[in-house]
Amino acid sequence: MDTSSNGLKVAERRMMAVDLRKTGLSFRQIAAVMSKNLGVSYTKTMAHRDVCFVLNEVLTKSSETVEQILAMELMRLDDLTAAWWPAAVGLKPLAGLDLTNPEAIADWLDSTPGILDKDAAKIVLDVMARRAKLLGLDKDNVNLFTPKPLVMASADLTDVEEEDLDRIISNLQTAVGNLQTAFGSS
Repeated sequence: MDTSSNGLKVAERRMMAVDLRKTGLSFRQIAAVMSKNLGVSYTKTMAHRDVCFVLNEVLTKSSETVEQILAMELMRLDDLTAAWWPAAVGLKPLAGLDLTNPEAIADWLDSTPGILDKDAAKIVLDVMARRAKLLGLDKDNVNLFTPKPLVMASADLTDVEEEDLDRIISNLQTAVGNLQTAFGSS
């Protein structure tokens, strides 16, 4: 169904409102821009309704689980590592290498190291840090994104050192703060 003489469809109108909201415009500002672009009256309430409709649709229609999103992010990190590792350690680029030929791979690995690329090394280290954070590999970090549901349990903490208890409390406070920030609660 068209919403204006310009033939702008409802879905297109909603996405335009979302795009404007992503730029930081208020709903009042979105209404002003949309009224001008559509050539019809478009109110702050309409802008709010359109943006909320799209956001709710994204939330309810998302079929990816946390585990699937984590797997996708890890695959992306693998791709980044594969792309930047050779330059970071001074190997020839992988481009053109026949990955089905074990001898070619062995020759590539045995090749004389070239010049190390400090920028590539920094990227690789950043990727490694991100992977460690996602997987909860850093000792002082709590990973709330687990493949299985988070289970509340009781534990005997009588033998835990006070310093370790302080670190646990600090990590939990940080995690709660991050969740409050992410979900807009106080």
